Amino acid sequence: MSSISNLNNSTQKRTWHEDGGVIFVPLPPTDGTTGREWIERSKRDGTVSPLAISTLWSKFFHPTTGGMSNIVIIRGAFFVDDNRKTSIIRAEGKRRGYLEPGPEDGCLLREVLTDADVLEMGLLRIVTMHEPLADGDGVLRLLTACGDEKMRQLCAHRGDPTYWWEEFFGFAFRAP
Repeated sequence: MSSISNLNNSTQKRTWHEDGGVIFVPLPPTDGTTGREWIERSKRDGTVSPLAISTLWSKFFHPTTGGMSNIVIIRGAFFVDDNRKTSIIRAEGKRRGYLEPGPEDGCLLREVLTDADVLEMGLLRIVTMHEPLADGDGVLRLLTACGDEKMRQLCAHRGDPTYWWEEFFGFAFRAP
């Protein structure tokens, strides 16, 4: 745990909290940043994976302005291994009354959360459960905040319904 503590910037206030096994993260309002602008904006504080770049270039990425979100994150460990598939995770979010986030929420999550935050949550990756976007090869992708002690990265993972996830992933939805 000490390595995680060392990652925290002592002047930065923790932006998230946990209640009843669910993680809550307030996000700032969206500001009309396009997918291509998100690439540059995300590179200021870390890196952007090639798959995330291809996803952010998608013609289906549509920026919004003024939308505020409160994000809820379900830990992957909540699900039994065989049930940690995208379709089952989405169904659990719906059962709880959670809403589908936008792709911008994934970018904002990466911007708001430090790697130390992600690791302190007991996670390595937080997948934003937005409508999957087709990357440059037509593969459906979900934007993901990747936490790591070595690099801060916005990445993208497969978004098809049958994709199986590891327990160290978290899954982000909008709070109702």
